Amino acid sequence: MIENYFVLDNVIPKRYQDEIENLLLTNQTCPWYLVKDISYTENVKEFDQLSTKFTAFSHVFKNENGPQSKAFDFLIPLVYSACEKINFELKNIVMVRSFLQLSNTQGINHAHIDFKVPHLVLLYYVNDSQGSTILYNEKYPDVLIEDLTNKELTVLTEIEPKKGRCVLFDGFRYHSSSGPERGIRCVINFDLQ
Repeated sequence: MIENYFVLDNVIPKRYQDEIENLLLTNQTCPWYLVKDISYTENVKEFDQLSTKFTAFSHVFKNENGPQSKAFDFLIPLVYSACEKINFELKNIVMVRSFLQLSNTQGINHAHIDFKVPHLVLLYYVNDSQGSTILYNEKYPDVLIEDLTNKELTVLTEIEPKKGRCVLFDGFRYHSSSGPERGIRCVINFDLQ
């Protein structure tokens, strides 16, 4: 995996950026589903430990059962383009989800990792918005997920959402999203091996 992180602007052409934004935010062809917390799902034990939950909407393009959305194939060139720019040899696209946060989800969401197996996270910002992504210095398994409530994490960097921007980082690095004060925030989260 990569040790630090990469921020890539305009990783794909503007027309492709516009098509992705239209798919997710304009055309009403992409169904959104309510999630009770943007960082943790109800089927993991950490969900029960949350004192505050950050509600959002999600669309799953691919999960452990394979593609779940007709639009999955449309996103593949984005993945190849970003991986090529950082010389990451892509072997597997593990999961692809999009998250939509409304302005009633202000604040920093829970620090988390997506999986407990080695992976690379690629976050793609669908639109210009508020709501930074926060990357922390701490990583799993040096800090266990169940110990997060007792551990103060230190911020490595904050990345502002910008349409067409990608951020790539080691999936064991703890990270948080944050909700916008106004408008909407939409990202696509790719987990890669």
